Amino acid sequence: MGDIIKNSVQESFQTLDLNSLIWGMLWSVLLSVFILVIYKASFRGVVYNHSFGIALVVLSAISCMIICTISSNLVLSLGLVGALSLVRFRTAVKDPIDIAYLFWSISTGIACGAGLAIYALVGGLFIGIILVVLNFVNMSSNTYLLVLRFEKGLSLDLKRKLAKYKYSIKSKTATRNLVELTVQIKTKEKDPNFVDEFAEIPGVSEAILVSYNGDYAE
Repeated sequence: MGDIIKNSVQESFQTLDLNSLIWGMLWSVLLSVFILVIYKASFRGVVYNHSFGIALVVLSAISCMIICTISSNLVLSLGLVGALSLVRFRTAVKDPIDIAYLFWSISTGIACGAGLAIYALVGGLFIGIILVVLNFVNMSSNTYLLVLRFEKGLSLDLKRKLAKYKYSIKSKTATRNLVELTVQIKTKEKDPNFVDEFAEIPGVSEAILVSYNGDYAE
């Protein structure tokens, strides 16, 4: 029984082929460039991070190299597991969708390193279509932060105006004569010109409107 287990383990590891490594790396880079194109096309953040785009391509190639290496030696595979368990990543990912792209890039490199580039290609096309469709089909309402500075005594007039929208008060700062009110407004219309209605109210000194995605203002 021991010999059977030993032989099965040895047969599962193959000799490292340089051509397989090169082709796997090429496929991983090409498919990760496709991932980068999808990421840039569907990006809706404030500032595009070029370093993150480079990381998507490099991570895929690194994953491919790791899989090709550990597939040839049992000792290397066990040692690599121990080495990677010591790594701690402390870079904060602001957008949750970025995590999906990171896993997509890493899984592409793993598939290419295992000699399953066709699986990575078909799966990548399927995932890319899903991301593009879900990105451009926006089912949520437009959310804004409205900052109002006005004289005291106008609260009732502003409440009547705000009643036309779905809103919630985020913060309120009051001084002796002035009040600063921050309100989250949800509307189905993409035109932000409704802020002019608040600016025209007598007693309102300033009305500021910013786009809001739940984490930070754009």
